[in-house]
Amino acid sequence: MTGSLVARVAQWTRDQRLATPVHLFCQRAVTDALERLRVGLDARISYAVKANTHPLMLRAVADVDEYNVTNTEHLQLLLSARVAPSRIAFVNPAIDRATAETALRAGVTRFVVDDERGLELLTSFGTGLRLTLRLRPAPAGPPRTIVAAFADLIAAGQAVAQITRRGLTPSMLELLDRACLQAVEEWKRLGIEADVKGTQNVIIAAADTVMNRPSRDVLAEVFPGTTMTREIGEFGSLLAIDHARRVLGYEPRHSWRDRITP
Repeated sequence: MTGSLVARVAQWTRDQRLATPVHLFCQRAVTDALERLRVGLDARISYAVKANTHPLMLRAVADVDEYNVTNTEHLQLLLSARVAPSRIAFVNPAIDRATAETALRAGVTRFVVDDERGLELLTSFGTGLRLTLRLRPAPAGPPRTIVAAFADLIAAGQAVAQITRRGLTPSMLELLDRACLQAVEEWKRLGIEADVKGTQNVIIAAADTVMNRPSRDVLAEVFPGTTMTREIGEFGSLLAIDHARRVLGYEPRHSWRDRITP
């Protein structure tokens, strides 16, 4: 998008008094990008529904070879859009029996698993499933980590592009902004310990959402009929961070609302 077009769109959103953030959708841009992927990769393309669940996007990528989902809500979203179960792959590294049974009842037969436990679970249902096991190759030597700081996201992207053009393929890229680094440093120095046995699964996340709309309204629109099991603040997180609070004493200290005026 040109700078003038960005300015016009920004002015239009202000005139319309639209709640932020605003998602600008261009179907032509999506279909053109999809075609470039097909030509450049010469491979099957699977669309991750978690990337964007908007019905306009799901229709725009209707020509992909398959859709992949990580939860039953997104599975139901595709089924409601009349996507054939044969074009859906269930991708979840921590799938449980109840979730697998729900997907199987819906007609899904393709699953992607990451560990031995998931493989044993899915093979216990018998034959007829198409399973893909994702394996991480054994390291060929000590890992090499490069840490660099950049003025902005564009400069970081340009640096990665230069690396790949020289024939180097990074095995992982991680981008942290200054606020994130500050939060990590603060918690790292706390020396948190907990007197627990076995393992505990916790979610570490912000106390609020990235939306400038009440969380209840967002939940009612995206997942209508969902039963609320706890009270949430006006913009409260829909991720369950309560267990992290109880086990670790975790308490979010930062919010984007403290840095940016909604």
